Amino acid sequence: DYGRREQLIADVSKADGLLPDALHVYATSLGANLEDGRIKLYLTWRTLALRSRFDAVFRFGQYVPLHVSGSRVDSICAFSRSHEGTDIVVAVGRWFARLSSGEAIPHGVDAWEDTRIDVPHAGAWTNALTGETVQANVVSGQASVAVADVFATWPWALLIAE
Repeated sequence: DYGRREQLIADVSKADGLLPDALHVYATSLGANLEDGRIKLYLTWRTLALRSRFDAVFRFGQYVPLHVSGSRVDSICAFSRSHEGTDIVVAVGRWFARLSSGEAIPHGVDAWEDTRIDVPHAGAWTNALTGETVQANVVSGQASVAVADVFATWPWALLIAE
């Protein structure tokens, strides 16, 4: 149904330029309405927009698989791209059935427990998908973020260092 898809794309593209709090409200609404298909279009649209905005980082940036620690280590894939002072972390969850207590999208501390992702440096990181900001702290000499914070809304994140 191409007409419906055009309508959905028009809806998700309204998220362009939203301030972080409004973006978070919008992202939360998408997660609460999985059946309407907007979340898939939004993820694709937002990721491609970020890819376009940071073209050099994704084309020329150093790819670094990131170390994950904690009780849910097998349920996370994460890597960073760094180029000319810009760092982006891509993190995704997997094997949701193992994590979920009936939730379609596992999120927060109940799902992710003590799991952490090592990141290139300490400081604030903003999730370009949800508008949320997480703080990377140094633990045992390595900057890392709590996955429960990164995946507070969704188990997918595109973190940009501030």
